[in-house]
Amino acid sequence: MAGLIKRYFDMPDNKAVAEIDIIPSSPAAAATEKDFTEICKTTMREISKAEYSRLARKYKRQGQI
Repeated sequence: MAGLIKRYFDMPDNKAVAEIDIIPSSPAAAATEKDFTEICKTTMREISKAEYSRLARKYKRQGQI
């Protein structure tokens, strides 16, 4: 879908990362880390794309994802 923005999150308690496509005008576009943490019921830490890639490789090597 065109026009989506991507947000990247680390879920350190689960040793997992998430790449989320978001519609710019949606509530998720303005949601905070705290909002995502409450919705997902796990700690969500917003990270850069570079850190997302690094952590994805790290967690995969550790057999987490």
